[in-house]
Amino acid sequence: MSDFRNGERPRDGLAALIHENRKLPLGRYLRGLARASAMASVIALAACGDDPWIDTEDASLPICEGIGTPGEPPFRWRPTQGLNPAVDYDALLVYRLDEGRGLSPYLLDSDGEPCAAAADPDSCEMLVEAAAEIGTVHLTTTSGDVVETFADQEELMRFLGTVDTAQEALLVALFDRKTIQCGDPALGSARRIADGYEVIVTQVTASCDPIEYSRFLLHVSADGAVTKLRSEVYDSESGVCIGRRPNGLARRRPSRSKTRAGAHFAGIATLEAAAVLAFERLADELERLGAPLALVADARKAAQDEVRHAELMTRVARHFGAEPEAPAVAQVPPRDPHSIALENAVEGSIRETFGALSGSYQALVATDPLVAKAMRTVSEDEIFHAELSARVDAFLDTLLTESERASVAAARKRAVAELRLEMSIEPDDEIAGLAGLPPRELALQWIDCLQQDIWAA
Repeated sequence: MSDFRNGERPRDGLAALIHENRKLPLGRYLRGLARASAMASVIALAACGDDPWIDTEDASLPICEGIGTPGEPPFRWRPTQGLNPAVDYDALLVYRLDEGRGLSPYLLDSDGEPCAAAADPDSCEMLVEAAAEIGTVHLTTTSGDVVETFADQEELMRFLGTVDTAQEALLVALFDRKTIQCGDPALGSARRIADGYEVIVTQVTASCDPIEYSRFLLHVSADGAVTKLRSEVYDSESGVCIGRRPNGLARRRPSRSKTRAGAHFAGIATLEAAAVLAFERLADELERLGAPLALVADARKAAQDEVRHAELMTRVARHFGAEPEAPAVAQVPPRDPHSIALENAVEGSIRETFGALSGSYQALVATDPLVAKAMRTVSEDEIFHAELSARVDAFLDTLLTESERASVAAARKRAVAELRLEMSIEPDDEIAGLAGLPPRELALQWIDCLQQDIWAA
């Protein structure tokens, strides 16, 4: 059987290798996904050749920032620009959703200073903050003290009046859950026609093995009606889709550090120290419940692993000028099997499994040598901890009632949703490269595939 660890690409492609290695034990599976992620660029968008769907000579490109600036972040579309709206405003904010995942919206673009002309700026700002929580693609405007939100196609047209610019046609496509690419008319452009606009936009149409990116040719009428004229997959990329927190862990205070990297690793060191207590408590509880001696012994070994992890991460934090705080963990009374199973499902089956995968990836791609070396040790131990969590889950399952098993399954499902929300934020630029943190798109692909292959089993 092929093994990811040898770094080879099979003749049948990466997808075949992934499917083959799904038969492997959890540890080899996680190492394989990490190496496959380092091998494959799962978020790169391929060029589309020389066959644009519309005549690029009379097509309007999106208004973007960053074009022609080497080394800058990916081009940013400015949907607040080039509009001829029917509504007056002092400030305009445009929010969008992550493709295909239904996560909370994020601010895509803004123009003007919200509430700058308000007589009661505090009340105005509260309304703007509340509008930001609306779970759809939407616009928010401020005009004096008036805050308005436009949260669907019909309300968008109330804002626009009619679609009479290329940017407005692309904005309508955004509300249709499409993505507007910058710099390539074959991936993002609009052409005026007699009864509206033809626009080319993109969307992630499959998010797990393979990852597929499609482009769409849409007709956007003057009244905002959207009709799909054509679509095709323009890129298909086969690929992949820390620490156990104890019950009673107090919220960590912000670390005193001159750098964000120092604060990041100081926080990890604190969590690793907290994980020592989590595994010591788990070992005692397993022993009290009559668990197999090997399971108890492995839980105690995991506690010793976390001692070493805390020391390693403290060294890394100090390397970046930070001193970690000691964790504060409250004493809790002895727990029943159901309570232990709930914690193990969330902290072990979900978070430690994801942490083991992320750590294995970081060990391969971190640019700081000290970080990469530390993550090689930590990730191997975390793989063992993920496997241990699965064994603990199997033991505790024998002690639960049917309703308690259903409760644990629901907790696991909620933990996946919470992890997805956490990973929906792009990692800090200052630490992403040196720590080897997976980009947002890759982390979300991992969650998709782990849910499909491991967590749904």
